[in-house]
Amino acid sequence: MPRAPARRAGASALLWGRMKNKELARRVARALQLSPGDAADSVNRVVAEIRKRTRKGHTATLPGLGRFLPGSKLSFEGGKRGKGGTSGA
Repeated sequence: MPRAPARRAGASALLWGRMKNKELARRVARALQLSPGDAADSVNRVVAEIRKRTRKGHTATLPGLGRFLPGSKLSFEGGKRGKGGTSGA
């Protein structure tokens, strides 16, 4: 039986709940030449802001990626390259 193609671990993997905050912070630190602690703080602030906005009934948009939609379960509407789905973030 053929296997499904492997998905690249990137932004969409994060949104589908497959990437842990620690891994995302590590990638952010490397890409932006930050300390791991500073990158983790930044990731945590972004996640907290997304949660705050969606809990208040607003969308949270990440340009080039998509939108997090309000509701009882956090849902995501992908941008041009992404696919819609839900995330447990």
